[in-house]
Amino acid sequence: MSGCRLRAASLSDAALISRLHGESFARAWSASEVEALLAPPGAALVASSEDSSEGSDAPLAGFLIGRIVADEAEILSVTVAPANRRRGVGRRLVRAFEDAASAQGARRIFLEVAARNGDARALYRGCGFQEAGLRRGYYAEPGQPPDDAIVMVLDLAAVAGGPGYAGHVD
Repeated sequence: MSGCRLRAASLSDAALISRLHGESFARAWSASEVEALLAPPGAALVASSEDSSEGSDAPLAGFLIGRIVADEAEILSVTVAPANRRRGVGRRLVRAFEDAASAQGARRIFLEVAARNGDARALYRGCGFQEAGLRRGYYAEPGQPPDDAIVMVLDLAAVAGGPGYAGHVD
């Protein structure tokens, strides 16, 4: 995708992230909730924007929020703007997070994804994640039956080819 740059997000991006999250999920994270995700040590936030200047009001192409603690990492949300879906933004965000997690010593990345979210599951499988568990009825949206959460895991050593992994080039 031309014009799309990955960058670390700042607190000034919280409102844009909240807005984009609301375009994809019934219950959007508020700007203050997004800010709180950055507060603990080990929190990582990677954003993709058409305009790479921090604090810009340009719409985000997508974002990934994750945490890296000790030898494990967790992806909390990957969200891509509807106009940028199927253009490689989600894959680039996941790959950048894999690189950051590996560089900080993580061995595995975990995530939960709604069973009904076939597009996200395909993205994660395409990045090497494997299904590792099921949480029945985990997601509840008004007017919808509960949806299961599929727990997925990525072994970074297997993806990276072992010691000396230098990161993705795609």
